[in-house]
Amino acid sequence: MITPRVAIVGASTELSTDLAEMLADRGVVGDRLRLLGGEETAGETVEVGGRRVRVGAATREALADVDVALFCGDPRLAARLIPQARDAGALSIDATGCTRGLAAVPAIVPEVNGEEIGELAPGAVVASPDPLAVALALVLAPIVRLGGLRRVVATVLAPASRLGAIGVEALSRQSVALMQGRSLDRAGFPEQLAFNLRVQPGQDATGWADAEEGLASVVPALLSAPDAVVAATLVRVPVFFGTAMSLDVELEGDVGIEQVVAALRAGPGLLVSGSPEEELARAIVGGADAEPGDEVPRRRAVRDPSEVDFELEAEDDELRDDEDDEDDERELDEEFEDDEDENEENDDEDDLDGDADLASGDEDDDGEAATSGEASPDPAPGPVEVAGSDFVHVSRVRVDPRRPTAVAMWVAFDEVRRGVARNLVAILETVVDPEA
Repeated sequence: MITPRVAIVGASTELSTDLAEMLADRGVVGDRLRLLGGEETAGETVEVGGRRVRVGAATREALADVDVALFCGDPRLAARLIPQARDAGALSIDATGCTRGLAAVPAIVPEVNGEEIGELAPGAVVASPDPLAVALALVLAPIVRLGGLRRVVATVLAPASRLGAIGVEALSRQSVALMQGRSLDRAGFPEQLAFNLRVQPGQDATGWADAEEGLASVVPALLSAPDAVVAATLVRVPVFFGTAMSLDVELEGDVGIEQVVAALRAGPGLLVSGSPEEELARAIVGGADAEPGDEVPRRRAVRDPSEVDFELEAEDDELRDDEDDEDDERELDEEFEDDEDENEENDDEDDLDGDADLASGDEDDDGEAATSGEASPDPAPGPVEVAGSDFVHVSRVRVDPRRPTAVAMWVAFDEVRRGVARNLVAILETVVDPEA
């Protein structure tokens, strides 16, 4: 099979990097890959496979000889260029939302409803759903097979990155300002994201936000469960990247915890906390041996904007005060030096005793078995722990003993990599090589 010529159109630098990495792993490199952007990103460079690739201008001419165009980011750019890509005979896969809801454009999560793609004519358009819908569909699909799905109540903890670059920048600036004791400048961004929780406001008289209504319509369609009710509440949390959800799922009939966990473990694209699959993934990430071909999560090696310096920018007189403070600290240090020397010998003996207890596997003060040099599995990973992972991570799975038709769980995933990049590439693979 000939490797397709692929264009990534309108993606942020972070998403372009993730997409380019995945495509390079599948042989789409060099002149087979093209990065295109609007006025804000054209001219930037993205590292792909150890080399820098320049982002070109997104124009009709740039799409003339492309087989597949992956549209991300600005829906206005996609709305302008998708018809041009169609005229050129290219397959368009839209993750911007500009084609969502159109009857002629199927929304696809390949692990859930990939069979709906079928035969596509040249110039066809396929939609990649909102990343929240992708994650929800992946988690719910194996559970639906246990029995009919009645209702899903989802509390979505959405990061600042969901608002785009302006949200990430606002959270960073607000965090610095509040740590420095300064008031917030609300002129450019009225909401307080830092150290706060904000419910996404409704768009009309119904009180539901567009994204919440989108989940209510798209997820049942993906699952072929038109009667299922999905009620979501989006909450903006002071996190830069990564998404988490608390789910309460009600089925038609009673289920047992063993059934649910077994179904989730068998679900493609999922990792259940504490399962052998998750332990294997952790071992591989940690450098242990693994079987060839095992797919595992990858950590994103990017700088988190939360790694900011919260120290005040001192004026000259403050610097002089700091020097005086240092002199006082030296005097205090000298007074305590003798006491510290006496205590160090006793501390060393206590440390040796403590190390011996840990090495022998004795229990710690909380009654839990202590281990030496080996990290225990995270019982409920959050967005930070799953950053860079190609999976949706599920934990704290519970069946309500008072209502055995109800299942509760905690979900965390990398919205950019799993929710957007991985789904786009999976759609591409399904179309180009359906037998893969």
